[in-house]
Amino acid sequence: MSPERKLRSGALAWTRRNARDVNWDIARELGGIAIAPNAAVADIGCGSKPYQRFFPGAAIYCGIDLPANLSANKLEKRADVYADLRTLPVADESFDVVLCTQVLEHIPDPARVLAEAHRILRGGGLAVVTVPFLAAEHEVPHDYLRFTSFGITALLERCGFEAVTVKKQFGFWSAIGEMIYWHYHRKVVGSRWEKYWYAVGATAFLRGFHLLNRIDPDEKLVLNLFVTARKALVGASHLPPGVVTEMGALTCV
Repeated sequence: MSPERKLRSGALAWTRRNARDVNWDIARELGGIAIAPNAAVADIGCGSKPYQRFFPGAAIYCGIDLPANLSANKLEKRADVYADLRTLPVADESFDVVLCTQVLEHIPDPARVLAEAHRILRGGGLAVVTVPFLAAEHEVPHDYLRFTSFGITALLERCGFEAVTVKKQFGFWSAIGEMIYWHYHRKVVGSRWEKYWYAVGATAFLRGFHLLNRIDPDEKLVLNLFVTARKALVGASHLPPGVVTEMGALTCV
């Protein structure tokens, strides 16, 4: 990658970290979830495991993801297991918590991923799922779906989950700001200083729109959905955490 492209990529990545992740409600909601000590956690579609820090007491934190050569997301991956997310090489009822963040929109048949999440959860286990309601096309060509609160609830229930709770994230004003941001995001092709000024300006711009959400909340048009659901207690087992099938050994940290 040329120095100019690296600069542009770095400036835009810095923008998104500062403009969105500072206010990123996924992190806030995860921080509010009470997880039992020594829980076994599976992160499906884990990428670089950005949310591992929210499970400091986990006995096992197992990241599962597609290998980079089969994924549209070529960013750093720190998975413990590389596999097709629709057929996980993990034994039934091995985990207490399953995390699946911003993944289902990239799967043409997300019900299969959720069915696998349900299968590897112990009875009474918790699934934490996040999906976009409004987002520009990304990780193309593997960008297939967007979800309403009713759609993701119905999908989880069809896959056997119960007690589904949906929290809407980033309301109307953030949605407007995001659309404007993405419109100009693709136009940044100027000089080094233009890119720097774009990064600074976009950060302030998006933070301003997030602030408007707090002043004038509206959940009809949102960016994201944070969903929790439970697997019924019936049929719970006592398999040791992190058990996998003959497809390979598993080392989780």
